[in-house]
Amino acid sequence: MIESSSSSTEIESFWGHWFIVPENITRAERRAYTIERITIPAPWLLHLFYIFLFAFWRIWPLAILNVLSVTMWTAAFLAFRRQRLSLAILLIIIEVLLHTTLVVVFLGWGFGVQYYLILLSVALVLVTLWSVWLNLSVVALSALLFVALFYYTEFFPPLTAAPPLQMAIINMANILLTFGITVAAVTYLISETENAETELENEYKRSESLLHNVLPAAIVARLKSSQGMFPDPGQMPAASIAESFSAVSVLFADVVGFTLLSEQLTPQATVELLNKVFIAFDKLAEKYGVEKIRTIGDGYMVAAGAPLPRNDHAQALAAMALEMQVYMKEREKTAVVPLQVRIGINSGPAVAGIVGTTKFHYDLWGDMVNTASRMESYGLPGKIQIARPTYELIKDDFYCEPRGILTVKGKGEMEAWFINGARSDFDQSY
Repeated sequence: MIESSSSSTEIESFWGHWFIVPENITRAERRAYTIERITIPAPWLLHLFYIFLFAFWRIWPLAILNVLSVTMWTAAFLAFRRQRLSLAILLIIIEVLLHTTLVVVFLGWGFGVQYYLILLSVALVLVTLWSVWLNLSVVALSALLFVALFYYTEFFPPLTAAPPLQMAIINMANILLTFGITVAAVTYLISETENAETELENEYKRSESLLHNVLPAAIVARLKSSQGMFPDPGQMPAASIAESFSAVSVLFADVVGFTLLSEQLTPQATVELLNKVFIAFDKLAEKYGVEKIRTIGDGYMVAAGAPLPRNDHAQALAAMALEMQVYMKEREKTAVVPLQVRIGINSGPAVAGIVGTTKFHYDLWGDMVNTASRMESYGLPGKIQIARPTYELIKDDFYCEPRGILTVKGKGEMEAWFINGARSDFDQSY
């Protein structure tokens, strides 16, 4: 019993090896392999049957012909296994044309093998490895041969005779086999087309999702309207993906001491720690309707008022910054590794647009953006520091504490304020 089981496993392994579809092949090649798995065993067994049938009828030329046919189908099978697909298809075409012609000449129209020319044409429509014109040429040749054999049998009698009843039975079997395989092939083609459309739709959704992950929704909509389903920012005219804004606010946040902390943690712990913080910030950005621009190391950049202008851009970032600090304080109650965030905000004009063609992203530039970065880097842990332009916009809605004059590298002396909280009458419904 053990030996029988082992032998059965070896046989299954053998056929599994021969019928496996290779990976990393084109859709046309995969279709060819699928059709090969369905169609090659049947004609191979059929021609093997014909060898014994014609030998029984003592029609030796056709018996020998079917020995040749079995050999050619075996060669086609092996060619498929060695990924020589064009050679395999060529062998099948030659065998079908030759076998059909000789059988009709010897036995006449009543044997029914001429219907396999229809199957050959259907298979060539499904297997698109060759050029369209080459496939159409073979289909046309099959059609011409079908018509030629029909008229040949009208004017010339068969070279030999076979039992009429058996001929009629085989003719009906060939008709049913042709019809059945054709229906199966058309059904397969329809199913594959539907699957291809589903894959295309899923790919479109994945591409659109990726664009929304790296670009603002308004920019994605603009690119799609200009370039269709799969926009390529690298092909967009500069004027259509860059614009200036007269009133924008930018927030920079930095996790204090994270660089030194990362040297003490494992890489996985470092990434997980920073990821949790930034996920919380992402949720706040979504809540306040502002645009996350990018993260650089342990730095986080957000903008309000671009790409969609809004009058309360400064108030939106101030409210978000306060909630970011609330989150960090709440986190300290349960966190194993305590963290603090330093935040800086500034407001004013800026230029925004897409940079890059592969790993592209939406970004902002201008002196206002540089000042916002300085507000963060010259700020204090756990504090939200703002420059005068932002202070003038939010002073009626938030409690702002003067910090005094800062000497900022590249900027000189600058006034700065801390945001300590929102006034009781401040409306946060944006």
